Amino acid sequence: MRVSKRNIERKIMENSLALAKLCERVRTSGFSIASTSGTFDILHDGHAKYLIRASELADILIVGIDCDRLVKHIKGESRPYWKEGVRAYNIAAHEHVDAVLVIENSRELIEIVKPDYFVMSKTTRIVGDRNDEMELIRNLGGEIVVFGSMSENSTTAVLGRMGHGR
Repeated sequence: MRVSKRNIERKIMENSLALAKLCERVRTSGFSIASTSGTFDILHDGHAKYLIRASELADILIVGIDCDRLVKHIKGESRPYWKEGVRAYNIAAHEHVDAVLVIENSRELIEIVKPDYFVMSKTTRIVGDRNDEMELIRNLGGEIVVFGSMSENSTTAVLGRMGHGR
């Protein structure tokens, strides 16, 4: 079955209010929600495996795409390779993803979604101080799920091989 451009664009939430309304409908219907966030810049097999596995945790998977400003702050001036709108579209095109929102930070996503499961990669967990986010998830009754590496590839390594530095 083909995914239409219209269906992909519907998955991209215009703002946090639109996502909050979607989450309310999902919860009222008795469905569970998994959520994750990240840069998702140069997509590779690790991203696909990560999203598939995250989607298996709940009925709905919501993905936060780090805004361009946040990516530059975390990864350096040469990133992101793709602008946030392109990255959001690429993730929304993934059949295992139900909704996407460009975010300023993960805490924003967690407060809106109130996920049953919040998924993060082991490397993301180690990189930053995520303790506040993890405490918020637990206070909201959610579970934190940490995935180990799912691929030998990384966006940073791919960009390095392409000669684009960090």
